[in-house]
Amino acid sequence: MASPELPEQKVEKKESELPKDTPNETDQADRVVAQNDSREPKQDDPKPTAVETQASPAAVAAEATATPTSEVNPQAIRSVAPVDGTGVAAQRLRTAWQKELLAHLNRHKRYPADRFQKGAEIIVSFALNRTGHVLSASIVRGSGDSAFDEAALAMIRRSDPVPPPPVAIPDEGLTFTLPVVFRVKG
Repeated sequence: MASPELPEQKVEKKESELPKDTPNETDQADRVVAQNDSREPKQDDPKPTAVETQASPAAVAAEATATPTSEVNPQAIRSVAPVDGTGVAAQRLRTAWQKELLAHLNRHKRYPADRFQKGAEIIVSFALNRTGHVLSASIVRGSGDSAFDEAALAMIRRSDPVPPPPVAIPDEGLTFTLPVVFRVKG
């Protein structure tokens, strides 16, 4: 929104009635007071003239081995952020998080009702987002018993949200395929 126009203001200059500072003769005859006229332009100090010299061999060698400037270097196609830690440290971080993820999933596993005398193994696949929420879950290979298959999917749904992945793990590493094993107790 534009501000409203203000009326133009004019500045008026008035001579003050105060006395001006002017040099006066002093009682001391040996001193002379001269009026400074600041309206005269002062002359600049003369600039020293440039003397052309040849570069020393050390300066030529230093210039030849110097790091090239950014104008000489070609521009990169994309920028790449530095990777935190070494590959071993990132792998340890990923392994520790995956163990935590499996423990979290197992805490939410429930044996299907009326199936305590049976065992089953189901292979499930699921994807996570950066905050640890389950985006999708599906059965890759079922057990042949719909109660066990549904129990495996329910385990994934109940465990949402899971512990969030570390920053070092790329988004492509957030899809998992793992077995869910129901063992006969006793």
